[in-house]
Amino acid sequence: MKTKIHILILILILIFSSCSITKTKKSSGINTQKNEQKFIYLFSEANKNRLLGNSQKAVEFYMSALDLNPKSAASNYYLASLFMSDKNYTTALNFAEKATKLQSKNLWYNLLEADIIYSQNNINKAFLIYKSLQKQFPKNELLYDTIIEILLDKIKKEKKQDEVFNELIYIYKEKQKHFGFDIQIAEYLYNIYIEINDSKKAIETLQEMVKNEPDEAKYSAFMAENFVKEHKYKQADDLYKKLLKQYPNDINVKISYLKYCKFIGKHLEYFNTVKQLLNSNLKFNKKVNLIISGSHPNFPPKEYKEALTILYNKHPNKIVSNTLLAEYYIEKDKNTALPYLIKAADLSRGDFNLILTLFEVSYDSKNYEILFQQSLKYMQMYPNQAKVFLYNGIGAYKTKRFSEAINVLKMGKDFVIEDNNLLLQFHFYLAETYHSQKENQKSDENFDEVLELKPKFYLALNNYSYYLSERKIKLQKALSMAETCIKYQNENPVFCDTYAKALFENKYYKKALIYSEKAIKIISNNPDFLENYGDILFANNKKQKALKSWKLSKELGNKSKELIYKIENINRLKAEDL
Repeated sequence: MKTKIHILILILILIFSSCSITKTKKSSGINTQKNEQKFIYLFSEANKNRLLGNSQKAVEFYMSALDLNPKSAASNYYLASLFMSDKNYTTALNFAEKATKLQSKNLWYNLLEADIIYSQNNINKAFLIYKSLQKQFPKNELLYDTIIEILLDKIKKEKKQDEVFNELIYIYKEKQKHFGFDIQIAEYLYNIYIEINDSKKAIETLQEMVKNEPDEAKYSAFMAENFVKEHKYKQADDLYKKLLKQYPNDINVKISYLKYCKFIGKHLEYFNTVKQLLNSNLKFNKKVNLIISGSHPNFPPKEYKEALTILYNKHPNKIVSNTLLAEYYIEKDKNTALPYLIKAADLSRGDFNLILTLFEVSYDSKNYEILFQQSLKYMQMYPNQAKVFLYNGIGAYKTKRFSEAINVLKMGKDFVIEDNNLLLQFHFYLAETYHSQKENQKSDENFDEVLELKPKFYLALNNYSYYLSERKIKLQKALSMAETCIKYQNENPVFCDTYAKALFENKYYKKALIYSEKAIKIISNNPDFLENYGDILFANNKKQKALKSWKLSKELGNKSKELIYKIENINRLKAEDL
């Protein structure tokens, strides 16, 4: 409000100055030419400094001018404006009141006084002055806009709004009376009548809007919406058909029709209209709102997918287009979700959670090469983020880049801060990678680190047990770890196979057979399970069944040299040779 006043003040400076000086001369009682010239000089210097932004100098000159002529309304006015600019409202009001007392009918003096009072949060008092001025100066548009601004602010803050709405209706009508019909004001009035449920006035205003703007489709759409509110569905339907034919590409008409279809349950027309809007120039955020409410789809799966695809095709480089499609596919086909996640992560770059989701989906879908390459890319952006190093290490391990995996896992481990769950993941994959490199001591050390951090990390217990059993060392430790796993999940085929292996190496052949058979019963085509099963059958003196199991393991892709040796030398083998 202060800015508006200052702009007008600058325009009227010369008028005010000359006017005020003349009046001062007539009423001040200063009779000497010398004092008159001195006042003119001081006032002129004050104006010059004010225009140049030298507020302090301007104040000094205006005060000196007032010493010579205390009845200079213009000097008081400009001093009020300067103190108001410095937010010294008390002093500003003092000078403003003097100015209005000297020239009570001056619009700008009264307006400045009201602005200062408003700035002091005495809104009701300021409002009364604005209203009084509006009645005195009905052709001043600034007054209407100021009053409207105050009333709209009141509506937001006050619970009892009927009186405020009535005031607002009055001021809008007054403005139209003095400045002519304004479609925007008419629309404001229409919305107020809708808000206060005055349907008669709403329709009258709407008819006036349609009359003045016959080619503006949205006002005719408002008319159709009113028919719906009055349950005149036939009239609404007829009007919508006419509008859709007359304005086939009008977004406002389509949005209005969309609401109508939803209200009366025309789902097919509703969905078809949504698709049209998705292909239109409607704002992107509004398109997204058509498809989802919060985090919930607005359509059944098939239609939801179709809508998401249209959104993506229209806006392929929007992050949300990509993330919504990715989210849809994550539950159904992670491989299909990945390209959208990669693109969304590229577009956002700063969304670390989205990047982690990309890594997780790559891992879950066993796209380890993508995991490796994407994590390698983001390591440069997040050089101190342990999780990026972890995923890169996993990607390297899974793609048999064992040396790289060890280096990056060792490096990333140092970035872990007070997060044991994350730290044990680093040690677990270091253990697995060292095992793949046959660096057994380092592998065992890292497994021990894992189990120190989390004694019941079952995957580590299982794998560590199996590796010790394979190497035929620390067999009691291997058996103990396998027993811990089997007590946790005795139907887990991996745990059953590991437990059978540990029992076998500890020479508990009969019990080993029970758990090996259990693993085979759950998963019958695992080549490693089948080789172990053959070993245990052989140890239980069931050589023909053992041979059959070994051969099946080979057929399923087991290329172990030990397996081939066992098949070819079955008649010369002993249990202790296995």
